[in-house]
Amino acid sequence: MNRETRVIKTPNGDNIEIKTYIIGRELEAIEDIMYSGVKDPDGKFKLGFLRRQTHKLIEIMVVSINEKKEKILDTILDMRSDDYVFIVEALDKVTGGKTDNPDLKKKDLKSI
Repeated sequence: MNRETRVIKTPNGDNIEIKTYIIGRELEAIEDIMYSGVKDPDGKFKLGFLRRQTHKLIEIMVVSINEKKEKILDTILDMRSDDYVFIVEALDKVTGGKTDNPDLKKKDLKSI
């Protein structure tokens, strides 16, 4: 399935090609991480699922970084933190999440 994509530019100048929407199957894969990992066997909350969810979101939604399609998650994890946060917030916006980033609030995805 070919999907529309957009290129966003991180604060430090990297071009990130992302999908403009998420499909139901992908959303379910992300939600499954949350539902399967909220509590440990003792009933205590564990928050590691949030990181796994974010990683899955990156794997699903990011098509390329500076036109390279290999090692996307590792590349993003190795970026400066302001770029990482910018990318995650842009992806959250695409998937219906909320963002506190004023640059993303002011613009719709097409103008990022």
